[in-house]
Formats: sequence, C-alpha cells, structure tokens
Amino acid sequence: HMLNTTNATVIDCTVLLNYKASLARETEWYLGTIRGFLKKWHDLGYAGISDDVIELLDSWSIKGNIKGDVIKRLDPVSGPLSDIELQAFNEGSIQAYENNSISLTELALGLSVSNTGRRSIQISYLRLKDILKGKNKREESTFFLNIPRAKQRGEKGKVFRAIFKQFAITEELWTILNGQAIHTTQLVESMMGFELQDNDRLELPLFPDIQLFSEIDSAKKLRELLKTDWLHIKSEKVTETCKHIIKVAEIHSERTRGILQLS
Repeated sequence: HMLNTTNATVIDCTVLLNYKASLARETEWYLGTIRGFLKKWHDLGYAGISDDVIELLDSWSIKGNIKGDVIKRLDPVSGPLSDIELQAFNEGSIQAYENNSISLTELALGLSVSNTGRRSIQISYLRLKDILKGKNKREESTFFLNIPRAKQRGEKGKVFRAIFKQFAITEELWTILNGQAIHTTQLVESMMGFELQDNDRLELPLFPDIQLFSEIDSAKKLRELLKTDWLHIKSEKVTETCKHIIKVAEIHSERTRGILQLS
C-alpha cells in the first residue's frame, strides 16, 4: 500500500514522509504495522533499509487503530453490511449460481459467511461432519452448523478444531452445504483414486484445497493430514470468493450506490 500510494521503487526517508502525510487519523496505524516489518527487515541485516529510515521511524509516535470505530459508525465501506446489503448479497449469490456464473462451492462459501457472520478462518475450518440435522421436541426438522472456534488475537498457541459453537441454519442453506459435501467427497475420491470409509469421509474439509489430495496415496496418509488444517483452504480464499461473487453478480450497495465493498 505504501509503495502504491507513493509510486516508490525504493524505501527511504522521503517515501516514508510522503506516505505519512497521505494518511488520515483513521489510517495512521497502517504506518505502525509497516514500521514493525521494516525494523525486522533491518535487524535481520538484509539490504534495502538504511539506518536513517529506522531512526526516522523510531522518532515518530504513531497512533494505533481506533478499535471498533467502523462498527460503531456503521461505516458503509469498512463497517458491517446493512440488512438490505446482506439480502442483496444472498440473492445475488443465488442468481449467479443459477446463471452458472459461480460454482456450487463458491455459492456454499459465500452463503456460509453471510448466514453465520463468522470469520473467514472459521468457515475454512468446517468439515463434512459439521453439517447437522436433527429434531426438536415437536419432531420438526432442525438444521445446524458446528462452527469451530478460531484463535483470537493475543492468544498463545493454536488449537485446531478443539472448541465448537452450534449455529442454527435454514433448511435451504443445509441443502446447499449438503450438496457441497457430496461434491467434495466425489472430487477427493477421484483425485486420490480410491473410495473412503464413511468415518474418513466425515472428516474431510467442507472446502478443501483440492490439489493437495493428488499427493495422497493411502487412507493412512490422509488420516495423518486430517489431524491438521493442511487440507483446508486458506482463510484468504474465503474472502476472495465473496469478493468474486460480488463482482460477477454486480451486487450494489444501497448506501453508496456503488459495487458492494466487503472487508
């Protein structure tokens, strides 16, 4: 962002001064993030960051991010979606799928995010066994997702799929996710060249990094990898998919009148 903003090809004091001048109070924390990266670069002894740059960075008192500000202000670009925007995203996603503009996997990903409001990494951690169907006291069908907890900022260590929260979903979303589960199973088995036992199928990522399965030649190796998050898509892919849906479906915001911005 700094290089793009300043049209720079090197990092020197002039670039830093120009970048700092371009930032507002709400975005000054960008420079604080960059400062830590540049100081580490310099400490490791690699070329490109001079002592003058580090001295300049150390001389500045940089304000941090305003915690929760965009949420409180309902910022139309960086804040939460309005009810109308959320409805537009859901309807646009379904129309894009019906028009063959997006795949079943992209539809399932997008609607998982919009219907649960969970972080991208939590959606990426989902497995086939997390799609649940049950009965309530009146013997009516109920539908749930078992959503794994992700590590919070400041926590030490990373426990993968250790804690879950059950989240009620609609029958329509359950049907889409169940279709995605069947699709995933078929893709994985085709990629590996052998059928899986039922227990192994349930442990598959709902949204797998499918190319990685071509390297698996036995159920034993699969079970070892399933103890980790290695076979799951990265959280960045979830966000990229949602932005892709907005682009191909041309979903607009009623507040800005422009293409919907997703953060």
